[in-house]
Amino acid sequence: MYGALCAGNGHMKYFAQRTKRNKKLSNNHGVTMAEVLMVVLIIGILGAVTFIGVLNYQKSLRQKKLDDLAETIYVSAQNQLTHLRLSGNQNKFQATTEGGSATNVDELSYVPSDWDEDASILPNLWYVTSDSLNSAGSGASYIMSSRGVEAELREKNWIIEYDPEAGSVYAVFYSEEETFNTSSETSTLDKLRDKSKRIDGGSVIGYYGGSISEASESTSGKASISVSNAETLEATFQYSLTKTTTGTVTFTISISDQHGHTREIIASTKSTNSEYLVRNLGRRYYLTLKLDDLSSQSKRFYYKYGAGNTSLDADEILCAGDILSISMEVESVGDYDFEGTSCTYGYDVNSLFADDSTMSSSTNPSYVQEAHVAYVRHLQNLDTSYYDSSASGNYTPVKTVAQTNDISFLDNTLNDEDWYDIYHNGSYLGASGSNISFCPITNGTVTSYSGSYDADNDGTAENHSISGLVVKTSDSNGGLFKSSGSAGLTLSDVWMLGPQISVGDASAGALIGSVSNNATIEGCRVYLSDANGDLTNKTHENIWISGQETGGLIGTVSGGTVSITNSFASLVN
Repeated sequence: MYGALCAGNGHMKYFAQRTKRNKKLSNNHGVTMAEVLMVVLIIGILGAVTFIGVLNYQKSLRQKKLDDLAETIYVSAQNQLTHLRLSGNQNKFQATTEGGSATNVDELSYVPSDWDEDASILPNLWYVTSDSLNSAGSGASYIMSSRGVEAELREKNWIIEYDPEAGSVYAVFYSEEETFNTSSETSTLDKLRDKSKRIDGGSVIGYYGGSISEASESTSGKASISVSNAETLEATFQYSLTKTTTGTVTFTISISDQHGHTREIIASTKSTNSEYLVRNLGRRYYLTLKLDDLSSQSKRFYYKYGAGNTSLDADEILCAGDILSISMEVESVGDYDFEGTSCTYGYDVNSLFADDSTMSSSTNPSYVQEAHVAYVRHLQNLDTSYYDSSASGNYTPVKTVAQTNDISFLDNTLNDEDWYDIYHNGSYLGASGSNISFCPITNGTVTSYSGSYDADNDGTAENHSISGLVVKTSDSNGGLFKSSGSAGLTLSDVWMLGPQISVGDASAGALIGSVSNNATIEGCRVYLSDANGDLTNKTHENIWISGQETGGLIGTVSGGTVSITNSFASLVN
């Protein structure tokens, strides 16, 4: 009995342990469907929140990009208005109904929602749109000149609001998708001056201006620098104050070359030198410096900022042909004091040639690896005969040249900033009227000049022409180049249209006046263009190249060897 009881107790104990273990197993069966759905719901909520955050971030980035591009247009337009105003051409952005000559300019019919002036002062705002950009005589064609903004941005969709009386830009709308016109401008865009509304609308329209244009990146204001490297080299310095001042605003401008030299210029609202007088339009202060101007020798870069200016100290002499670094600091003394606000121009600026010219070194270059020429000024600056290029630090020698754009001496009626309007109607290298002449290039270090250029680096080069070259001398060899130089010269793919060269008793050729060393001519063409008017009222008796010894391509050969392939000259009507 005892044994049976003990055995029974053991069995009962085993059964209890097994039951307890089974209960534990039954408690570890997994999660329920409700729990699964709850987890999925939480993950979904978190994912949605994250997705919305990413979308908002993307829209915010896109909006910033559009606003930045609107600001780029704003600065360019303001520079152009300033330039036109200072040159006495303000009629080109004033409407015909207001006594100006600009077409397609309309008056803003309402007070902008971000107008921050005294409410009793109503704005005098007009606007131009991108749809009239290519219309001759339009305000848009002058305000958005090709000299100050990239072509791709210029061809997009924009509206520029400005005060023609003050010559001051108020605001810019910009879009890569929307097309602006006069009917939609007044009815739908005003609310988009508010950034949150632009983002809510899908971030397709950028805006810069109004109260934003006065906003500061510091407590004192915002500084900006823009540069135009075309038929003149100009740098425009601007500063927007956050409030008006009757004090003195001073710009301290630094221009440095790649050889360790720096020229410092002090300009202010109280300067007695008109060249360094800072002017203002309301709270916007500005100064434009012409760094290289071919109207006279004294205004050329070499004579103004380089070794030709004998009043400069050695460490102030900037090397002609170098890439320049440009910066400014602004301060105000008076009823509104501040100091230390600064700005640095963020792009390369070549003092003589196009900005994308390549150097042998980023610091202290020994030569220009490849000078790019896109305007007459760049072409003329290849000539080194007008200064001492042998002295170290005076001039960065050029080895090869690539023409990156069509170059014309003729009048482009759609562009009042071309060579003809700037120089032919004024003065060029000190000459005026019928005496104006291109100075044939003398440069002993240039070994090659190509009229074609592969801009996209895709293996396909585009040919560019030189139209209306005029050379007039009495006793000096002439053409595009005066001579072939001591190292010989190779000209390839140079297309010259309607050259007019007269050198008296010397030698004349469209490309080279005289060859005394080796010369190679490849794929070059010299001919008359009906499109340029070369055939208008002309006969076979008209002389295009004249001198004691003349040739269509080369005037005379006195030494060395000449190779001409796939080239021709045809200057008889």
